[in-house]
Formats: sequence, structure tokens, C-alpha cells
Amino acid sequence: MTVDTPITVQGLYFDGHSSRSREAELTLHGQVLSVQCEGIHFELPVRSVHIEAGIGAMRRVFKFPGGQRFESDDHTAVTQLEQAIGRNRGLNFVNTLEARWPLVVGCLLGLLLASVAFWQWGLPLAARAAASVTPRAMLAALDSQTLALLDRQLLEPSQLPAITRQRLSAAFSPLAREIDADTRYQLVFRSGEALGANAFALPNGTIVLTDDLVRLARNDREIIGVLAHEVGHVIERHGARSIYQSAGLLLFVSVLTGDVAAASTVAGALSLSLVQNGYSRGMEREADDVAARYLRRKYGTTAPLRDMLSRLERAHQDVKVPDLLSTHPGVDERLRRLEDADRQPQNARP
Repeated sequence: MTVDTPITVQGLYFDGHSSRSREAELTLHGQVLSVQCEGIHFELPVRSVHIEAGIGAMRRVFKFPGGQRFESDDHTAVTQLEQAIGRNRGLNFVNTLEARWPLVVGCLLGLLLASVAFWQWGLPLAARAAASVTPRAMLAALDSQTLALLDRQLLEPSQLPAITRQRLSAAFSPLAREIDADTRYQLVFRSGEALGANAFALPNGTIVLTDDLVRLARNDREIIGVLAHEVGHVIERHGARSIYQSAGLLLFVSVLTGDVAAASTVAGALSLSLVQNGYSRGMEREADDVAARYLRRKYGTTAPLRDMLSRLERAHQDVKVPDLLSTHPGVDERLRRLEDADRQPQNARP
């Protein structure tokens, strides 16, 4: 580019033969650099001059073909000259950051805050959006593969009498139709000593109920309360949302394109998540709200779920239990919210 206005830099000139320096002036005229000091004046084309990139507060150095050099502490003028001729653009930005450490600290703090904000709010929102458009066919594949993994690793066939399983399945069907008629639910019974009294929902509507939970319940209403809670997890797609949040949204792209290997990866991650983690505070509240609305319509109270949660807490005081007794939030807080729901008008949403 052509520079119409001369740019002048004050500094020191070294002739390349001795360590002696002279005060000098370097000037840019168009595409020509001129150096002038006591008894010396010469001009060179810009393309023949090497300008070393700035490092912190160190002097800027111009090297000439004959071994001479020009050094300057006038960083502002040198940067202006470099911008005019298009030299060291990227390196000058780095030098600016080095010279202005408060700016660097500010940038790092901004990056940290942005990362925290994304993790706290952005990722859950993105996971919710991804879960809402995940195809049902892929969710069904996740259900079958996850259940198969759990059957191999943690679960065994149910030992409950067939009549008990039939009775609970018959009670569950109208519950599922009333709360979520758009989803095909499947209630399965399993024995699992490692999980104890528990229940959990897979993404596409498969709900696993353990023998120990059925035995712990004092009546079918308490089991219905638990199942309504699990249906709430399915309605809100908590399984898929949890996986996208913990395993990363990159999995969403593979799942959306029907990648079978990705489905297996998600299934494995989901099975581990179900056993080890449980759901977030917000997700547990959403599932409790779904259960509360159903129980109040059917029985006029949330007592069946509250009683079951209290009994489960006592049964598992020394054991970390996922999902139903997730510590996000604690059981006491969940019981208070369910009691508050009972005090609201019948048509109000908890």
C-alpha cells in the first residue's frame, strides 16, 4: 500500500561495524524508508528491511541489508509504521496483550465467566433443545440398548409373583395414558441387589421397577406415585438431556444422523448415569410436579409419593441411590414442595 503521510520514528542507528550508536530518525515515505543521523543519510525500499516483532517493552529493531540496524523505544510510532506497510499484524496484537497485562487478565476473566455461564445456563438450554428434536426411533434404540447393558451388569429377572406384576402393569397403563398419551410406555420389573428399592425411566418410556421397591411399598398407591414421577422424567426428556449435558452435544449430531456406534456410546453413558448420578435439581422438581398434578387429580393428595419417599430415605440412609432419591434436591426439600402442592387450589400447577 502507498503511504501518503510520512511516519517518523526516533531512535538509535548502528552501522554494523562497531557498538557505537547515533541518535537517528527513520522516516517512511510511501514504500521507501530513509535513515538520517549525524553525517549519514540513506534510503531503502521497505521490502528490503526486516522489522523484528515486538516482545514486551524491548526495543523495536529494524535490520538493513548491509548489516546496519535501527532501534527504537517509540513503540507507538513503530506500530503505526507497521500497520501502514502491513507487517507483523498478528504478532503486534500478541505484543499489545503482553504490554497491557490488565487487558490480558480482563480477557481471561471474561473467558472464565463466559465458560461458567455456558456451563450453568447455556449447556442445559442447548441440551433441552437437542433432546426435544432427537428422533423417537433413536430414543427407542437407546432404551433397548441401555436396558440390555443394565441387565448384563446390574439387573436380574424379577422374582415377583406374576399376579403382582400383572396388577401393577394394569394400574400403570391408565396412568401413562392420562399423563402422556403420545408416548408408548413399557413397565418392566427387575431384581437388582446393587440398586435396592428403586425405579428409573429410560428416554423413550421404558420404566424399570425393582422388586425391592414393590416390597417396600405399603400399597399400590405409593407405587403409582413413584411411577408418575418417572413418567415425568420421560415427558421432560430428562434422560436425553442429562446425557447431552454430561457427555457433550457432539453426541447429539451423531445420534441425529442415526450413527449406531454413537447410540451404543450414549446407551453406555446413560446406564452409568442412571446408576451413579441421578438427575439435576431442576429435573427432579419437574418430575415431582408431574406426579403431584396426577396424584391430586386421582387421590386428592400427594401423600402416596411423600410416604414412599420418606420410607425410601430411611431404607437407604447408608446407600447412595440414584434417581428417585437423588440428592439434587434433597428428600426434605422435595417433601416440602409436595406438601405445598397439596395446599394449592386443585387446578393450580405446583
